[in-house]
Amino acid sequence: MPQKNSSDTDETEEVLGNLRKFSFSTFAIRILRLVIQIAKNVVITRLLGPTDKGIFSLLITIPDLIIGFGNLGFGLGNVYMLARHKCDLKKIAGNTFLVVILLGLCLAGIGYVVFSYEGLLKGDSKTIKSFTPIVLFLIPLVLLQRYWEDIITAIKQIHFLNFMTLCMSAMPVILIYPFLLCTGHSLKAAVYSWAISIIIVALCSSIKILLKSSFHFNLSYDYLKGSFSYGCRGYLSIIADIMVRKIDIVLVSHMLGAKNLGLYVVSVSVAEILLSISSSISQSFLPIRLGLQSRDAKIVTPIVIRHVLFIMILMCLGMVVCGKFIILLMFGKVFLPAYSSVLCLLPGILALSIYNFLKIEMYSYNIPGFVSWSSIASLIANLLLNYILIPRYGIIGAAISSSFSYGFSTTILLIRFLQLSKLSYKEVIFINNLEILKMLNKLKFK
Repeated sequence: MPQKNSSDTDETEEVLGNLRKFSFSTFAIRILRLVIQIAKNVVITRLLGPTDKGIFSLLITIPDLIIGFGNLGFGLGNVYMLARHKCDLKKIAGNTFLVVILLGLCLAGIGYVVFSYEGLLKGDSKTIKSFTPIVLFLIPLVLLQRYWEDIITAIKQIHFLNFMTLCMSAMPVILIYPFLLCTGHSLKAAVYSWAISIIIVALCSSIKILLKSSFHFNLSYDYLKGSFSYGCRGYLSIIADIMVRKIDIVLVSHMLGAKNLGLYVVSVSVAEILLSISSSISQSFLPIRLGLQSRDAKIVTPIVIRHVLFIMILMCLGMVVCGKFIILLMFGKVFLPAYSSVLCLLPGILALSIYNFLKIEMYSYNIPGFVSWSSIASLIANLLLNYILIPRYGIIGAAISSSFSYGFSTTILLIRFLQLSKLSYKEVIFINNLEILKMLNKLKFK
């Protein structure tokens, strides 16, 4: 255990105080977002039913996969440049616009090829193709929004980012019924409301960056080179992470069809409700951690990881007890078969709750390449297991595959983190009784 003097303790408390400030704000927004997200899922899922729910989920997943595959790590590089080097925001933003224009068109072309594949959705490719033009138009906008999110995070505009995240969750709920009245078709209404929401959020984020840049963008070859140079080292990790998180949806679509895909997506959405806590903290932790010296990080990071893990264990146990009731209450009896796959996803969700913190540590140690190779290993395991288990066990097989992959990649990063930090696994993983008492005291009203 590293020794701490009074100045170390004060600095640690200051860092943790900043993290709590951002995290509580983010978490409060995420709780509100979670309520809206649940309402959105309930409304859209009940309107669509299992089959159309599967089709809609596939439509919104494909852009994520394409952008994850083709973003070249540029957003991550921007975060590093801004957090570590205090680079000129005007030049970073100008570079980002240029990259979005050039790269966005290329990714839209890749999207056209993907949607042209007849086996993308087993039993119904015609419906998917009817929405292809909308999705292709949105791909550059989604790419732009992802890059803006990275920049907004790097400059610590967390409150604005939380607000935009909240809007992205709320607008589809607000818009779906007007579109339903206009079109008389629930799937069209869901797609149109999703598309308009992306357009509005991308425009608002662009305006925010313009304001921060005094309505003046520049270009910088050195910054462009620096962003790509750092980002490309973590690029394989970005590809692998997004594919591990999303490729099961495509494989279930390809092997089992829309109805089973709809059930599986519901199980994933229920399981990922639990990630709202860890995501709110990790989002705030990234720019803070990149600005810490290694001595301070060695104290702060284990505290954050073991607290988050403890809370997530309690949340997962609650889901085991209440998961079936939650599915029945929110989505109806027709979606109850999703409960078994929820249970199979929980160990992976637990591992995933600390994965981002460990990944941030690898970036801070300037070894994003290690994250990439560990993610590639996890992706290979995920693909192999999916092809073995989905045909035999259906959506449960997909859940087992995903859960194993999340745990595998987290374990690799944890072992490496312990080696680099010279900490024991007990210091990082296990919360002590005193810390539990402090957590309980903070929950009491003063």
